[in-house]
Amino acid sequence: MKLKEILNFTTEIGYLMICYGADISRVEREVTELCRAYGIREIDVFAVPSSLVITLSDGTSYHTKSRRIVSKSNDLDKVSQIVQLCQEMKSKKPEKEYVFHVLEEIKAQPGYRHWLVLLAYIVISGTSAVFYGAGYVDGIFAGVIGAVIYPIQQLIKKFQGRSVFFVNLLCSSVATSFVAVAMKCGWIANSAPVLIGIMITMIPGLAITNGMRNFINDDFIAGIIQMLEALSAVLGIVGGIFFLIFVTDMPLI
Repeated sequence: MKLKEILNFTTEIGYLMICYGADISRVEREVTELCRAYGIREIDVFAVPSSLVITLSDGTSYHTKSRRIVSKSNDLDKVSQIVQLCQEMKSKKPEKEYVFHVLEEIKAQPGYRHWLVLLAYIVISGTSAVFYGAGYVDGIFAGVIGAVIYPIQQLIKKFQGRSVFFVNLLCSSVATSFVAVAMKCGWIANSAPVLIGIMITMIPGLAITNGMRNFINDDFIAGIIQMLEALSAVLGIVGGIFFLIFVTDMPLI
């Protein structure tokens, strides 16, 4: 198989793994092992959450390809399928047509069903609120707000783009306004645990986990970038809450 062909499908594999939420060290390791399985000796893989660069050489010539990661959608099931494909490629070394066919099948698979994600928002918001001290009525109200926040979040992402800060800023503002109105009307007794339960659904847990894992693996550039992405999301949450508290002077206690 030609060097350019190997470069093309390994770059596509690494690109998709990053897009679906794989940690950077895993991406670099899988691509490197895959290239070695196909007989490539000189391999340089550089990956960060927003870019992937791969350089391969057969000893006489060098070929480099890069991909810019613009949008991401966490789907660890697809990451698992790509890793399984990599294991198969290392042992059987299939042709490029088969590899791209399987990758297209993986990309064509639907993501998590909306009703399932909505149910997760309801359960996480409600149970987290109760865990942090809310009553059962307050927990139910937190679950209802979580159910409202999810479609709003998807709508904002559709029109605004991939800025996690801006999405969380608007969603936390909307959620805080609902809680403030509920407090004023006497529908809930304790606003703090209700807010905590709702905001937990916006915390980028996967980005924080992958960032810490990259730090452990001494990949500080990727770790810093992912932790900054997580910090941006958290600042958006905090900004939305404080906007409603201090700018509009809406009662939360």
